[in-house]
Amino acid sequence: MPSNWENFRYVLTLLESSSLRRAAKTLRCEPTEVLVRVQAYEDSVGQPLFDRIGDLMELTPSGRRIVSAAREVMSSMEKVGQGAAQKSASGVAPIAISTLDCINQYLLVDCMARIPEGTPLPVVSFMHAQEVQQLDHLGTELVVRPGHGMADELDSEVAGYFDFAVYERADARNSWLGLSGVLERAPAAQWYRDHVPVNEITLSSDSFVTLAMMVQAGVGRAVLPSYVGDQFAWLKRYDIELTGKMIPLHIGNHPDLSGIRRLKQLKRQVLTSLRHSERLSSHP
Repeated sequence: MPSNWENFRYVLTLLESSSLRRAAKTLRCEPTEVLVRVQAYEDSVGQPLFDRIGDLMELTPSGRRIVSAAREVMSSMEKVGQGAAQKSASGVAPIAISTLDCINQYLLVDCMARIPEGTPLPVVSFMHAQEVQQLDHLGTELVVRPGHGMADELDSEVAGYFDFAVYERADARNSWLGLSGVLERAPAAQWYRDHVPVNEITLSSDSFVTLAMMVQAGVGRAVLPSYVGDQFAWLKRYDIELTGKMIPLHIGNHPDLSGIRRLKQLKRQVLTSLRHSERLSSHP
């Protein structure tokens, strides 16, 4: 779910503007988005903050106490360089997408490039996590992550499927490139433990991006996601039995934000582009 401080920025703007229409104009979004964000913040604190009279909004007594306390916390955070709301150079808050570095580099960059020029899209900010388990908790509007299921509270769709395989250059060294760090908890790590003697692993990395670069350089062979290895025609591919089925790639958001038009449009564009990508399979 988006950062509560990002939602609080909408609360403050609404408070300063006194009306949904003026707040939306200041934030350069639709009134419904302001209302959704404010309601999300109200849900998080368990209290209504505003009384609504037509387009005008006034703080409730409990709202005044909560806003005052939150302002003090926000002020303290800003003093240590942890600003509550990130803005783009144009003053419009970006929509943040959290994902893994390899998904961003080998799927989303190409995906964004293939969205037709002139398509109205919001400013986008990418945030990376080191492992899948962290992605649902980064506080971003959209999450793009692999695996059989997302956090229960997220509204998600499957963009496509991929698998893992061993890749190497024809003239590569006769050695293995292993998985280290967070990748030791990846599905491919168990395959390594079952099939690759430790003394045959000469180099390792905690990033599939780095492993792919080493494979391309001919340093050795490695297990890579198919959306990474398959795009390099000069690499040999050896199929392996890893999970027994293709792995889905999800794109999701918190249900509270599903009614925000610019988020919905971005999600639909990214989903459509990923579903047309040759790097993903449309079938499990």
